[in-house]
Amino acid sequence: MNDSHAAHIDLQAMARQIMLEHGFEPDFPATVQKQLADIEARPSQTDSSSRDVRDLCNLLWSSIDNDTSRDLDQIEVAERRA
Repeated sequence: MNDSHAAHIDLQAMARQIMLEHGFEPDFPATVQKQLADIEARPSQTDSSSRDVRDLCNLLWSSIDNDTSRDLDQIEVAERRA
């Protein structure tokens, strides 16, 4: 079977299911979402260095923690660059 006929795999759904099976909560509670909305609604009071901060949430990542770890502070991202 070549790639053009391969079945579609929803990696996000698969990752979500695995997170749930291992006791993670992939969705923020409503209280956290409200806090974030409140923060985003306020004008930024940070210094000029914050302009160098980039949102990298759209990148595919993987955790390098073991199966029993309860945090995601050690992750890696790889991307092809010119």
